[in-house]
Amino acid sequence: KLDGTKVMQEVGRLKIKTQVILMSGFNPGDGASNDPSSKNQFLAKPFALESLIPLLAITQTNAHNRILVVDDQDMLRDMLKDYLTDKGYQIVEARNGKECVDSFDNHEFDAIFMDVRMPEMDGLAALDKLRERGIKTPVFLMSGYGEVSSLEDAVKRGAQNFLPKPFKLE
Repeated sequence: KLDGTKVMQEVGRLKIKTQVILMSGFNPGDGASNDPSSKNQFLAKPFALESLIPLLAITQTNAHNRILVVDDQDMLRDMLKDYLTDKGYQIVEARNGKECVDSFDNHEFDAIFMDVRMPEMDGLAALDKLRERGIKTPVFLMSGYGEVSSLEDAVKRGAQNFLPKPFKLE
């Protein structure tokens, strides 16, 4: 029910980080561009298929900007989600390690912020499962317990870093 120009405008209005490539026999204007640095692109029909490659290369160099936040505390998940969403990230939430591992069935992530102590499956066990599956997404473990042994163990298991709770969002 919307033409491509209206879709492009809606994507911009919703602040969704999605590149729009308009294809038409008519120049739609409204911000579409042939400039490769522009977020929105315009391809005049007919076009050579090779002209898609540079546009796709631009899209592929951008990260998904998708982060998985794993914590059994709703308040912490909400706080991280609000903060990171404001910074332009898409957030997927999980309440425990099992949900974390299962999330990779449907998504790819650029980073994971995960609590250590959670019901059903803790953060270290989830980290092990992710690495066993060959998932190399950076994992930042969080804990309210200052367990130095957990920090050392987490790094050995493949975590990027350890954030002691409470922490400043910045």
